[in-house]
Parts: sequence; structure tokens; C-alpha cells
Amino acid sequence: MALVLTHLGRERRGLTQDAKTKPIHATKAARAQMKSHPAARHVEMKRRLSEDREYHFQRGPLSLMRPAVFFDRDGVLNEDDGYAFDPDKIRWVEGAQQAVKAVNDAGYFVFVVTNQSGVARGFYEERHVRKLHEWMSRELAIVGAHIDAFEFCPHHPDGLIERYRVLCNCRKPQPGMIRALLERYPVDIDSSFLIGDKQSDVAAAQAAGIAAHLFDGSNLHAFIAPLLKDRPLHRVQPHSVRVDGG
Repeated sequence: MALVLTHLGRERRGLTQDAKTKPIHATKAARAQMKSHPAARHVEMKRRLSEDREYHFQRGPLSLMRPAVFFDRDGVLNEDDGYAFDPDKIRWVEGAQQAVKAVNDAGYFVFVVTNQSGVARGFYEERHVRKLHEWMSRELAIVGAHIDAFEFCPHHPDGLIERYRVLCNCRKPQPGMIRALLERYPVDIDSSFLIGDKQSDVAAAQAAGIAAHLFDGSNLHAFIAPLLKDRPLHRVQPHSVRVDGG
């Protein structure tokens, strides 16, 4: 990551090796032209942003674009018992841990995107959600599986807690959580998909431009195995787990 940041920093300051070798008068002329033509300046800024993003995703440490599986949480990974937050009361869906490991072994990113309106309703706090996700990560590690990132939305327009009583762009069916992950990770969007148990999950995936599959509540490993079959295997090095808020 240091190499990427160094390159990008030099690029923005005009200090790449190529820039150093250009005549000074040419650089001054180019700057004058940019100042005198706002439209040209706008195009140049867009070009640089595009190149920075391409460099970061294609030539940086996370050089391999990889597909991802986005899991809803309640009703897909764990049984939906209504506003779950206590690890002692969590029941894994049958085959869920094995499903996550299968996705890991196939070289996909594994993400969780979950609405947690219980925070807005005052049933529990954000720290309880994070604590549960940390527990899930530890449980998955026992079987050699991991989740790359958790995203959750604590909002609800009818919430009792004022600061969470908002119409946001992260609560599914809005695609905000998915898009946030797409911005942070080098995801191959065309080969990625979401597994959810509600139409709002499907709608969020479609709005973000990825495929979606409605889980039928059966064995999750058996459900996902055909979706991974015949897809390219993406071998990656082990990496740390991130637990993020939505």
C-alpha cells in the first residue's frame, strides 16, 4: 500500500519521473492553458481520478480483481429470530459456516450487508452489532473460514432514536452498503452476486449492478455450491478480517 500511496502522491503533485524530465517551460505552458480553459481542466481532473483508481486497483497490492459474494445476515447466515444481537442466542443457518468457507476457497471476497433497524428502534446499540460480528468471525475461524468485511445499516425512518431516524441510502433496498464495499475493494462486479432472503436484498443488489439469488431457507452450503461451480478459481493469500459499520 505504501508504494501505491507514494505513486499517487507524486502523481498529484506532478512529481512522477516523466514529469521531472519535461522542460519547465512546457509545464508552465500547460498550467496556463488549464487555468484559461475550465472545461479542459475538468476533463483533466476526471482523467487523473480515473488513472489513480485504475492504478490502485490494477497495480497496487490488491492487484487481482476478484468476484465477491454478498450475504444478507439474518435469515441467511443465522436464523432470523427477530432483532438478534446476543451471541448466546444466535443459531447458525444449516450449512452457513461451510458455505462461507466454500466461497473463501473459491477465491471470492465474502461480504455481509445487513439492515439492523434494532439500533434505531432502541433494542440494542451499534457496539452490540459489532460485538456479534466479531463473535461470528471467531466462530468461522474455527472451521477455517472468514468474512472480509461486515456492513450494517442502523437506520430506520420510524426509529425511536432520533439520530437514526432518517431516510438513508444504506438501508436495503437502497444499494449504499454494497456500493461502499465496491468502492473499497477491487471487486469483479460482473462475476459477483448476492444471497438474500427478502426482495429488498434482491432490489439492493440489482440497484448496485450485481446479480442476486433469493435463499430458500435450506442448507446454505448446498444452495451456494451450484452457484460457485464452473466459475474460475481465484487463489489469494490469507488476509486479515475487517469489521466495518454501515
